[in-house]
Amino acid sequence: NKDLPDSARIRRFTHFFKHLDPHHAQLTRSRKLRRSFFINKYPQLMDSLYGEEDAVEVQGEIKYQDGRIGKTTACLQMRRL
Repeated sequence: NKDLPDSARIRRFTHFFKHLDPHHAQLTRSRKLRRSFFINKYPQLMDSLYGEEDAVEVQGEIKYQDGRIGKTTACLQMRRL
């Protein structure tokens, strides 16, 4: 991170509450995050990553292999580097 230009450095991150999957259009086939999916689905999380909040509560759906859909709420802590 030290060798990168200031605009490319990672400043904040969080651990997401669920596994992301390319089959659900959350990741590309090469396992990169689809930014448009994330911005549309979790705008409050994106605001927290670029803002000053230390934590954010997000709600989401979990799709199980058998077709069931569950709902969850998680409080995600923002970490600084």
